[in-house]
Amino acid sequence: SSALGRLVLGGLADVFPARRRRLGWELCCAAGLAVFQLGFMLLEWDQRRFLSLALWAQGIGYGGILALAPAALRVSFPAKDLGMVYGLLYQFVAIAFTVFSRTAVPSAGCVGPLCFQGWFRAAALLNMICVVWSTRRVFRLARES
Repeated sequence: SSALGRLVLGGLADVFPARRRRLGWELCCAAGLAVFQLGFMLLEWDQRRFLSLALWAQGIGYGGILALAPAALRVSFPAKDLGMVYGLLYQFVAIAFTVFSRTAVPSAGCVGPLCFQGWFRAAALLNMICVVWSTRRVFRLARES
């Protein structure tokens, strides 16, 4: 599903005309975050029924973000620093995921999907903040274009 997200959202971003390419990247990034958020919403609603669909949605959203990250970094940073910046991005993601996962460990003896409900809620809240931020950027770019 990650590969599908890379192909679809990366391909859609490339279809935008050159003068509106940045808006295309922003729209596809917002779409990737929204699809990722949909996965959290499905897990929050009913983990047992929607687990497979939620994982597909999150894979597609994450893949779309990964497809757009190199282009976004290339626009924002000089080419000579791109390798370092890309490496730092993934180091920060790894550190944040590790810290977040350690803080979301369920209490001893907790069994079942309810044990991870707090983790899903916290992750969904953080992702929703990213969706709002990304959507604001899209509207700002649309007004400027």
